[in-house]
Amino acid sequence: MDPAMPTSAFNVILNLARSDQSLSLSDPTTPTSNPVSIKKAYDSVPKELPQKGLGTEKTISWLLENIAQGFAAGQSGPRYFGFVTGGVLPAAQLGDFITTIYDQNVQVHLPEHSLSTLLEARTLEMVLDLLWIDRNAFKGRVITTGATASNILGLACGRDYVIKRLRPDYDVSEDGLIGAPPVKVLAERPHLSILKAAAVVGIGRSNVESINTGGKYTFVEALEEAMIRNSQGGTGMIVSVSFGEVNTGEFTPNLKKIRELCDIYGAWLHIDAAFGAFARVSSSPATRGLADGIELGDSITSDGHKWLNLPYDCGLFFSRNESDLVSVFGPSPRTGGAAYLKTHTDDGDLPSVTSPLYLGIENSRRFRALPMFCALVAMGREGYTEVVDRNIGFARRIGKWICGQESYELLNGNEEGEVPLNVVLFRGRKEGMDLEKAINESGKIYVTGTKWEGRSAVRLAVSNWKTGLDGNEDFEAVINALESVVS
Repeated sequence: MDPAMPTSAFNVILNLARSDQSLSLSDPTTPTSNPVSIKKAYDSVPKELPQKGLGTEKTISWLLENIAQGFAAGQSGPRYFGFVTGGVLPAAQLGDFITTIYDQNVQVHLPEHSLSTLLEARTLEMVLDLLWIDRNAFKGRVITTGATASNILGLACGRDYVIKRLRPDYDVSEDGLIGAPPVKVLAERPHLSILKAAAVVGIGRSNVESINTGGKYTFVEALEEAMIRNSQGGTGMIVSVSFGEVNTGEFTPNLKKIRELCDIYGAWLHIDAAFGAFARVSSSPATRGLADGIELGDSITSDGHKWLNLPYDCGLFFSRNESDLVSVFGPSPRTGGAAYLKTHTDDGDLPSVTSPLYLGIENSRRFRALPMFCALVAMGREGYTEVVDRNIGFARRIGKWICGQESYELLNGNEEGEVPLNVVLFRGRKEGMDLEKAINESGKIYVTGTKWEGRSAVRLAVSNWKTGLDGNEDFEAVINALESVVS
């Protein structure tokens, strides 16, 4: 075993990082080189554990020569428009390197040993600042692996809240769901992760009710009818709304009225704002207004690896009260916590924070706050505002172009072709064409497909900090790709 990292291997990695940041922004950014390269890389993977290791230097050289060609290199580039995928800011990338070097396990608050828990707490305060949310309004804060984990936290907190309201003597985190009142999630176009969260916390996927207006009612009217119906049956309710619906980028409207209904019927209001929360960062009052009311939620989900452009994985969760989280993820009031995980007493010179292991799913946790902290300090409010405005402007420019084409149909724009945020939803008018495949095989850009109103469609989501930095080249690459597949 080689105890030290060989200088040559270290330099190879540094050079790789430098090359990633200095790539010409006009380079093709298709996420795979080609299927042949992926097959070749896979065939080179050992089929079993080697008896004798290669050592660090040979392993890194072999990996870069044989395996790396099969990775999705374009996902960090300006023309990767699949899913909702940010890139990695240089400051965040370097912060991630430092995270690995120091290898902090951010679980127990030990202020006399490490700054890590305090830095995480301050970083989360800075995110609230960025979103123009009062720090005092959301005392429960934690970094997660992503929006799915954050939605699990939101539904777990909501589950306990609504059951406690119906049965004040009942503690579901202690006693389980057997004998507890039923709970339903009333959702507006729920993301798949909401259903997954409902399954994990014991509510059940079949108890996620997607509120369908049927074209006859507003969402608020349909929601109120569902709340009246469920409250009469003694069912606890979690209302889940979307800030940045995954296919369209649309926002659930009229949060003030929804908040009033939740207060009347004792429901928990969860806001899934994986990328939509960052509409509040825009310099445009109209765009910021899309996310009005986010501060009215009982809990908020968002992502760091989308519009914050942080490395995978990084999610955000906020709740009004820290006790919402501690009651679920903290120690049992009957048995107490493990003695070896006890927080040491502060000496008064540093603030006290709750150990992160009592605020989320994981006990052992990577120091995800450090890349986030580096990015926030490096970019500042003005830097992130510029990225968000540029990404939205790029998406809206694409939407308006599509709106004027006979070969395409824009599905989420207004009469002028303006899309709500940073997602462009469209389809080709030519029947029988696999548009997603054709676009991606062009090698110019990458998009993901979806279903909209029962038919195939394509999503183009813009959230990479590099997109549009080159002036017109990224835009022209999109137009060339769209024109080429229908010509």
